[in-house]
Amino acid sequence: MLDKKIVNCPQCEHENQEGNVTCLKCLSPLPQYDLRVGESKEVNQFYDKEIDFIEKVIKEKVEEISGVKLDITVKDVKPEATKPRGAAHYARFSLKQHDELQIADEIFYKCFDLRKYFKGHSEYPTIYCETLEEYFEPYTDFLDVSESSKEEIIEYLVNAARITAGETNGGGEFGVNWPSLGCYINGWLFAYKNEESPIEVLKNPYIFPFILATVAHEKYGHGFITEFTASGKEKKDIQIKRKFISSNFEFKKADTPEETLLTEKWNILLQSSIYVEEGWSVWIEDYMVGALEDELGKDMDFHKVKKGYNADYVLKILKQIENSAPYDESKVASEMIKDLEYFLKSAQPDSEFLHNFNLLLESIEGVIGERFAGITGQYPRYVIGKVIMDKASLSLGAKCIPYAVAIACSVAYNLEKISNTDLARVISMQPKMNINTRMLMLATLQLHNKGDVEELLQLAKEELNFAANFSNE
Repeated sequence: MLDKKIVNCPQCEHENQEGNVTCLKCLSPLPQYDLRVGESKEVNQFYDKEIDFIEKVIKEKVEEISGVKLDITVKDVKPEATKPRGAAHYARFSLKQHDELQIADEIFYKCFDLRKYFKGHSEYPTIYCETLEEYFEPYTDFLDVSESSKEEIIEYLVNAARITAGETNGGGEFGVNWPSLGCYINGWLFAYKNEESPIEVLKNPYIFPFILATVAHEKYGHGFITEFTASGKEKKDIQIKRKFISSNFEFKKADTPEETLLTEKWNILLQSSIYVEEGWSVWIEDYMVGALEDELGKDMDFHKVKKGYNADYVLKILKQIENSAPYDESKVASEMIKDLEYFLKSAQPDSEFLHNFNLLLESIEGVIGERFAGITGQYPRYVIGKVIMDKASLSLGAKCIPYAVAIACSVAYNLEKISNTDLARVISMQPKMNINTRMLMLATLQLHNKGDVEELLQLAKEELNFAANFSNE
């Protein structure tokens, strides 16, 4: 049930999500509960990650959605054992008519005055899937395979998701943003985790806030970048993500040079934008949870939903790794502490430092990422990415954050023509062409009038030589 998500710290009584090894506030060890079904094992380090099962299906790890391998195969678990309880009829439908979703759309537009610059995002659909089959159908829509192969892929994904849910006490992918299609919510998983039917969880005032938070992360986070920014549109327009996913399924017809090159290109783009993508998505998720709590708090319980990552917490985790990890990891953590503290305290560090800081950020995922996630339950790109957005909010004002993200992503690489070698060279050597670095530079601008979008646009152009076209038409 929902209560399993909260663990009170025995030292400071702070409420933490179940699965955290240490307290979010004081870093004291938390009581641990077994997250595996039918076994007595230590708490899984991958509890509550967004996508735990994709790595069983896709050959190469998709960094964007961070899969985790399980010590079990599809044939070891019967799908019937993990079906949601009490669900008699299933369908996939839009949540557009739900009052709460309409309120959320209005809050998103009104709080940031987005209608002045953007149009159409409120029409971006939010699709609620009561079955895993419905949820995974878009994964096969773009594959050049037979219908029977598509059915086989969906069955494989469904079984893998059920295994993951059983292995992690309800862990897995709760939602995903599909460019051009919309925000998809995994109602089956919310139902399984809370032992209710997919329809019942929509009516549960303790569970529905978690669904709204997922919508905020996927629709207002990733969906905003996809629909309204130059780099997001470019990736969508050439369907690089779709081809990337298609190229990694076991059911494809054959390997091709084009698939390999597209995969390489995707990885280059992903690495240079991942802290903006995930940092913004976590930041807007927390922001919207707070705003929705103000609006709907009398009828729903939001206080357990907000993640609340902050700079002090990140620095404590990094110091813990510095003091306890092997030398190579300890050294990277030490460098990260020094640069992060300088970034947070400095009024306006130069672009060379910011670019080198970003290169360090991009490298720590592979060095201390697993250890970091083992402590916090999330990889650095989510947690430190959120802290970068917090820094930007202090410098620019919260109202300017979506605009800063849009400016950071106002890069057109001409992906259909540029070679992978040239793309990697440009992104690694030119700060203005690296989306993560651009966001760091924007985060250190100092507005006289916090929240003044026009001042942000002017300073970005005059001091950074960054231009932005916010039109989505």
